[in-house]
Amino acid sequence: MQTINYLEKWVIDHGQPKYRAKQIYQAVTKNLISSWDEAIELPKDWHEILNREIKISELKVKEVVPGRGLINQTPTTKIAFLTHNNQVIESVLMRHDRDRNTVCVSTQVGCPMDCKFCATGKLGFTRNLEAEEIVDQVLEFARMLKNVTVGAGSSRPKKQDAETAPLQKITNIVFMGMGESFLNYENVITAIKILNDKDGFNLGHRHMTISTSGIVPGIERFAEEKIQTNLAISLHAPNDKIRDAIMPVNQKYPLKMLLPAVSEYMEKTGRKVFFEYVLLKGVNDSNENIQELIALLKRYFVNQMQLVHVNLIGFNLIEEANATQGLCVPSFEPSSKERTRSIFDLLQKNGILSTVRYHFGGDINAACGQLGRK
Repeated sequence: MQTINYLEKWVIDHGQPKYRAKQIYQAVTKNLISSWDEAIELPKDWHEILNREIKISELKVKEVVPGRGLINQTPTTKIAFLTHNNQVIESVLMRHDRDRNTVCVSTQVGCPMDCKFCATGKLGFTRNLEAEEIVDQVLEFARMLKNVTVGAGSSRPKKQDAETAPLQKITNIVFMGMGESFLNYENVITAIKILNDKDGFNLGHRHMTISTSGIVPGIERFAEEKIQTNLAISLHAPNDKIRDAIMPVNQKYPLKMLLPAVSEYMEKTGRKVFFEYVLLKGVNDSNENIQELIALLKRYFVNQMQLVHVNLIGFNLIEEANATQGLCVPSFEPSSKERTRSIFDLLQKNGILSTVRYHFGGDINAACGQLGRK
């Protein structure tokens, strides 16, 4: 898609009134057209010009897994996109009960962070995505859903006549796909503003979440933004020794830098922060580890615990995850369901708000940490 500013200049250059730019913009972001021939509010003789000069999407769909026609029959759909220079990125649609649809979008081609439990990190970094490329991932899934009625594919479908039932739409966006969001700060913030635009896609800020591995300058900058997008911190360890071994970013931004920056963010915004914690058997999931995590959070957020929320995430197996660095374990394995439940209970008992994240997409290499390999 093109921004409204670009389109305003384009229509003027083509001798057309400025209001045509808004019509073109809304045809893509609001009416979710797949072809300019569907833009019935525009003159027919414009369709050929638009098809020739204005791309509906900056991305091309390379593959849909498990398949475009199966969107009603599966809770998870993954798309592999091709960029203009034939680089591949992946995005995921997760369909929840009660007609909540979350898109997990990528912000970079590859990722420079090299987290040891994440397949994307094994790819290395190629480039940042432009804001339009980030937005186009969301719009493609929105186009796929626009003819799906509410309740279709849900485990609790509503009893509504198919002809009168409202259509499905994207309800949430998480910037948790390929890449580190805060190393592509400007484009990510621009994408959020485009997706929030009331004259376009019109998704509320509070329905979006940015995840970061712990880029302190990005957190500090985000605290000054006048938007209410949620913040998630990929924590994954209760101390620097473990975090150094599984997340190289910790060597530049250790916990003594990261957590005060998060506390300052809470102070300035009054907003809850989600701490992501992937459970790795024998690495970070012992009772001692979790007690240390509890103490860590209570030390840095002593008067802000109502704003702390821990998301427990199951580790998703990846081919390249063979061994940690500096830890005496042969390979990464997920914690058992029993261990996960015990950790959840321990956090709750100690007054730490927590959630066990539902597992999406492991069967199609679309779960957390699996993007970019297949």
